[in-house]
Amino acid sequence: MKKYWLIAVLGLSACAYHPYSNQGDALEMLWQKSVNRGYSHHDYIIRPAVGSLVWVGDEYGNLGAYTKSMGDLVWRKTLPSAITAEISEDRGLLAVPLEHGRMMSFSSVTGETLWSVQLKGRLLTAPVITSTLVIVKTDTDHIYAVDKNTGRLVWHFHNDAPSLILYGASQPVIAGDAVIVGFSSGILAKFRLNDGKMLWSKQVSEVKGLTPVARMRDIIAQPVVVDNLVYWTSYQGHVGCYHVHDGGDVWQAAIGSYQGGVIHDDQYIVTTDHQKVIAFNRLDGELLWENNTFGSDDALSSPIVFHHQLLILNHGLRMHFLDLASGKERTNLWLGHEHQLMGLPKVLSDQLYAYTAAGELFVANPNG
Repeated sequence: MKKYWLIAVLGLSACAYHPYSNQGDALEMLWQKSVNRGYSHHDYIIRPAVGSLVWVGDEYGNLGAYTKSMGDLVWRKTLPSAITAEISEDRGLLAVPLEHGRMMSFSSVTGETLWSVQLKGRLLTAPVITSTLVIVKTDTDHIYAVDKNTGRLVWHFHNDAPSLILYGASQPVIAGDAVIVGFSSGILAKFRLNDGKMLWSKQVSEVKGLTPVARMRDIIAQPVVVDNLVYWTSYQGHVGCYHVHDGGDVWQAAIGSYQGGVIHDDQYIVTTDHQKVIAFNRLDGELLWENNTFGSDDALSSPIVFHHQLLILNHGLRMHFLDLASGKERTNLWLGHEHQLMGLPKVLSDQLYAYTAAGELFVANPNG
């Protein structure tokens, strides 16, 4: 069956950071450096991988490793095609998604090529690395687990996708000795890590409506696992929480979201299909606060926590900093027009790492 993709405006690709703009009280720039050729289009969501170094690639297959202190080049190599999603790094291994369903692995320290594997579908989300496996999901609802050391296929699962789906793919999330995956059909499923046996599967939102668009219930955001609970969002459907063990219901709310959510203390905070930011009590689903000050022309990213506040990107060219206790906006930062961000910044040790479409890395501290 031929598949059609609906490209959701995610509020990421139109955002930009100008290194010389007035940052007010929001950020203190540490360094900014041009590292590669960037991206001429914005179909991909690209975030830097951050560990002992910073790793990022571009549309032209340029992959590089840079120091965290000043962005100095450690190594660089040219790959066969564009890097199509966020790179993953763990314990010395890089897993890199490429065009045409190819995934390659490299030493994160030296850049040495370790293995390459060909998969079915486009790779639009970061792989997940465990102690023994690399797990990745494609846009056509194939999930693959390959051996971390050799790239050999360990197991594979395919869920039939509807005829119309959102452009994107939900990143799998590890839950103990299992992995939980969201599919474009609105199914959330748990698989055993070592052999891919399905342990449970649930339709998170009722599929209804007369048209293919009305029936869309895609899960394209990564679920969140905390304290043996899994939190999820679905487009035009619900947000909610299940028990990891058996998929039993904890709570649900009839609010659609194609973005993801973030856990902070006892809050589960999401951005909705209708450009609202809502916080739920993560244990019982009680509504704690709602920010509905954004307009229909805004397009909000999923939230992240940065320096005791909530950070959301808006394709109206702003970073919004919200109070975690009330959801009220503290300040916002106009990002400028010259350097479009390719994805949400990464936060590590209270530092913010971001990558622009012009091929620039920048690192900032909270100001104050």
